[in-house]
Amino acid sequence: MKLLFGILFLLPIAALPQKTRVNEYDKFIRQRRIEIEPLTILSSEKSNVSLTFNSIGPGLYLLLSGSGWGASTIDAGQEVIFLFSNDSTVTGRSTGLQTYEIANSKNSYKHKYIIGLPELEAFTKYELVGIRKYSFNDYSDLKVPKDCAPKIRKLSALFIEE
Repeated sequence: MKLLFGILFLLPIAALPQKTRVNEYDKFIRQRRIEIEPLTILSSEKSNVSLTFNSIGPGLYLLLSGSGWGASTIDAGQEVIFLFSNDSTVTGRSTGLQTYEIANSKNSYKHKYIIGLPELEAFTKYELVGIRKYSFNDYSDLKVPKDCAPKIRKLSALFIEE
């Protein structure tokens, strides 16, 4: 009976999705580090794209990772532009030279962009409808599925709250 009560008590806690991956003071860099669990924006046979936010000290970052779409080499300062439902845009800039990996005939990447607090707040106010990711000599456009937009708003609000 006690076991059943314990399971019923812990079930709602265990069922909650964990959205914050890291929220701690890093002794090595002597700064607070916060990272939110990635959110899958696109998942298909050809491409997978995830978005997440993190911070190290006062710096705010947006990470795009995946395979297929957007897998390219980007240079320091290279832009990624986010288009919102009200036709406003937010621009992130690459933190440095970043490449991609070739494995099992799929190109995968994890690219990090610097954003500011006003840019981050736009993710909580408006629905994201598109992403344009620049590389050395080209760009890739991605239409964000409508069902992902509310999830991105919640994810960015959670990150600001943290």
